[in-house]
Amino acid sequence: MTVHDWAYKAMMVTGIGVSVLNLNPLIKLDGYLIFSEILKEPSLKESSTEYLSAWMRKHIFRLPADVPYVARRKRLFYVIYAILSGMYSYVLLSFLMVVTYHILRSFNPDWAFIPAAAIGAWVFRSRIKLLVKFMKMLYLDKKERLRGWFTPVRSVALAGAIAIAVLVPIWPDFEQGPFLLGPARTAVLRATVPGTVTAVSAREGDMVMAGTPLVRIRNLSLESRSQDAQRNLNEATAKLAKAMRTYTDVGTAEQERQNRTTNNQLAGEQLKQLAIVSPISGVVQTPNPNDLLGRSLDEGDVVLRVGDNSEMKAQIYVPEFAMHNVRVGQSVRLLPQGRIVPITGVLSMLSATSVPIANEFASKEQLHGINPPRYFLGTVLLKNDGALLAGSMGTAKVLVARRSLGEFGLRFCRELVYRKVW
Repeated sequence: MTVHDWAYKAMMVTGIGVSVLNLNPLIKLDGYLIFSEILKEPSLKESSTEYLSAWMRKHIFRLPADVPYVARRKRLFYVIYAILSGMYSYVLLSFLMVVTYHILRSFNPDWAFIPAAAIGAWVFRSRIKLLVKFMKMLYLDKKERLRGWFTPVRSVALAGAIAIAVLVPIWPDFEQGPFLLGPARTAVLRATVPGTVTAVSAREGDMVMAGTPLVRIRNLSLESRSQDAQRNLNEATAKLAKAMRTYTDVGTAEQERQNRTTNNQLAGEQLKQLAIVSPISGVVQTPNPNDLLGRSLDEGDVVLRVGDNSEMKAQIYVPEFAMHNVRVGQSVRLLPQGRIVPITGVLSMLSATSVPIANEFASKEQLHGINPPRYFLGTVLLKNDGALLAGSMGTAKVLVARRSLGEFGLRFCRELVYRKVW
């Protein structure tokens, strides 16, 4: 219930949450004081931050700096603590900015980032000033060395490399979506005559060959009609033989025998349909086929499903907003869950209309009043080496084009403006 949820959250925030926050040794509260007392380091945060900052200035940026002496056994601990403490402090400082953004987004989602960014600049103003001061110091220290390094040849080479990276379309542009693997060919076995299942000769996961009988049905009415048709055919054959010996009513006897033969063939065909066979070679996909034993089937009822796993079909759910870039024939990279190396294929088909997403990808909790996103179905055919399993899920990336970094930047700016001003 909602009341219980709010009560639980209030308890966490006012009780356990405050205790955990207070005992955190990464910020100067009770936990920090206890931690410092245990380590006998009353100024742990200041000392570790000063050591890491001076060490980076001297060894990373090659700036003149005096690194305070720290015992060798404490150096790694100082570095780790200074990094974690700094990250935690910045997370706390950014909390106000994030909360402001989420509050304003409920009123104006398009422009909420502007006041949130302003609050972030105000919160981090001292850090920004320190960063600017450090960049000026770094520039003044390295200015002469950089000028000496940038000879005409190196300048031309660097400008060419930057131009290639920014202007030449060598960077792949992907559209992404989930996919579901299944057999490329699937046969649905149905009962063509009514009856009762008396035998099932396949289990889920069994490999069967084309023409193999999988289920046998019994229909007493069909069996009786088949026996009657055979008996009538025998009688008609005997009458024809007698008529030919006596030379009387041969034409009538021959016509009756042909009718009986046709009826017997029809009855035999219906009798053969009591054995349901697989039209393709593949794997039985129906769970627990033995549950069919003793079940009464009507004409058209689904009995089993057989899938040919020698060739798999990946069904990709492409979001509607990405359809203007996706085309048949484009290269696709598929990464099933549990695999490290992706599979490469070609998009062979796209649905003309949107389709509901598979239940495996549907969100369990949908907000009331919000329409779910629409998807279009893309198909990729893959040869199966035995490692691909029906029902596997993963992520697909469709290579829609190769673009330059400049084009990526222009597109980002254009879409940012178009989303805000329209």
